[in-house]
Amino acid sequence: ASNTLGFAIFISLLFPEKRWLRLVLLCWVAFICYSRMYLGVHYPSDIIGGAIVGCFAAFVTNRIWVYASKKLLARKAG
Repeated sequence: ASNTLGFAIFISLLFPEKRWLRLVLLCWVAFICYSRMYLGVHYPSDIIGGAIVGCFAAFVTNRIWVYASKKLLARKAG
């Protein structure tokens, strides 16, 4: 849950204009999370905890990406 949701949110933040991609990624994440519970690999609390960690990691990674991109573009321009 953590990896799939983190990846989906990070990609969604990188491409905010592509709404169809966000929908596809959300369906993919829901399928993965449900399959983990259905197969008995994880409890629902594991999925929720992983989703929280994945969301946090995606937002932090996105902020770092945006900051680094601005710094690199400023270095190239100057």
